[in-house]
Amino acid sequence: MSNPAIPDTNPEPIVYPQTKPDSVILPYGVPHLEFAQHWVRIKSYDEATDLMTVEIRTERTQAGVQQQVKVGDAVTINQQQYTVLALQAPQNGLGWLEIDSHPQP
Repeated sequence: MSNPAIPDTNPEPIVYPQTKPDSVILPYGVPHLEFAQHWVRIKSYDEATDLMTVEIRTERTQAGVQQQVKVGDAVTINQQQYTVLALQAPQNGLGWLEIDSHPQP
């Protein structure tokens, strides 16, 4: 017997817009994602400065370094510079940061 309060299907996954098809999207509020042999996540967002603080860890269970970035900045991961292509400030719990998947030359 089905319960009308519980939907029969899963909700559609969130689709984040990308400026480049092979870029990396870091969703706000998601645990660390593996990228460039490191663990990366958005730690916080500052509305006053429009900066996101990104935490980069070499090991998932160890504390990492933090960098504040905005669109056009480079984030350093594994001694490589990756360009921040876009960001969306968190709204209703949803926000994201888009990073170029290829390091700067």
